[in-house]
Amino acid sequence: LASRPVDFSQAMRHYESGEWGFLLIFSLKGSVFPKALAWATPAAVLAVAFHYLSNLDEDFRQLIDEGLGPQLRTSQLFVAYNFLFSFILTFRSSQAYARWWEGGTLLLQARGEWFNSYSSLIAFGTPDATKWKEVRSFQKILATLMSLLFCSALNSVAQADIEFAVRAHVELEEESSELLRECNDKCEVIIHWIQ
Repeated sequence: LASRPVDFSQAMRHYESGEWGFLLIFSLKGSVFPKALAWATPAAVLAVAFHYLSNLDEDFRQLIDEGLGPQLRTSQLFVAYNFLFSFILTFRSSQAYARWWEGGTLLLQARGEWFNSYSSLIAFGTPDATKWKEVRSFQKILATLMSLLFCSALNSVAQADIEFAVRAHVELEEESSELLRECNDKCEVIIHWIQ
């Protein structure tokens, strides 16, 4: 079976934060607010109705208090709700923070692995003086490709259109540049070039 190329750029969500960052807060694309609003609106309407009825009719308030029992009052329900809400909010925030740190750690780990492989390739070059020009040319090409690899990896995870600087010690051929512009996974192509 022949595998088809997969476009992973569609899987990531790209957010536009605007100059001051307010557009990200009020954005509906990728937001949970529409679904949360669909669930929260009926609950809010019921809460307002119960509050209005309990203040309007003393019999209704007594019925609610009797239904809840002598040990459980509305203030205790409010405390329980706030505890549950704060627990969920704290849990979600800590999960997001852990994912952020894991992503940063993996990015630095990849950078370290690539640096080690680059150092090994440079270190194991031939010390023969007659091949100095070829070795130097190889080192320049390798430095350019490694810089291009790291910049492509950063571009693939960046949520904004940022042009990272590439240390270009040699110019890529036009066909190679064209292939790199049109491919979906630039890192994979550059790794194959290095190999």
